[in-house]
Amino acid sequence: MKLKWTAITVWLLALLVSACGNAATPTPPPTNTTTASSAESNFRPGKEAWVFEPQTVAAGEGWIKLSVDFPEGWHINTDAPPFEAHWVVDDKVVKIGLDKQTTKVANPIFPVSVPATFSDGKTELTIQVQAFYCNDDQTLCTVERRALVAPLTVSADAQNDELSLAYLIVPPEIP
Repeated sequence: MKLKWTAITVWLLALLVSACGNAATPTPPPTNTTTASSAESNFRPGKEAWVFEPQTVAAGEGWIKLSVDFPEGWHINTDAPPFEAHWVVDDKVVKIGLDKQTTKVANPIFPVSVPATFSDGKTELTIQVQAFYCNDDQTLCTVERRALVAPLTVSADAQNDELSLAYLIVPPEIP
């Protein structure tokens, strides 16, 4: 029981630190990974936006696949609020096939796949993510809040009907 209260206390402290914009926030990963292949959000900006390499997809029906990865020794916190992704799109180029702009998934299995309709043009798809996570021994729990930006070109000439995005969370350094 004491371990659970310790984890909750650490989680609350991490939440307060991230809300205050403390200088101890982790730096973005050295590289990002992309593969070529209207509800309000509770998202509160945390760190600077992460911009993926531009991708091109075919016009028509397709998928957006978002993977949020954790380094070895870290995992999604199943006792915290669900993983959240708030989709901000240019409806002329990308239409998300969801009833709401916000996806909330308890205990997600990545990648999270969302149906989409792509129309010719260029845009930037922004996904505001919120993920609560812990180290494996549950001694440190924290939250990742970040806007992920995917520059996107939709072309009738493209062969790929899937926008695949993978983001690696970098946990805070433990002094």
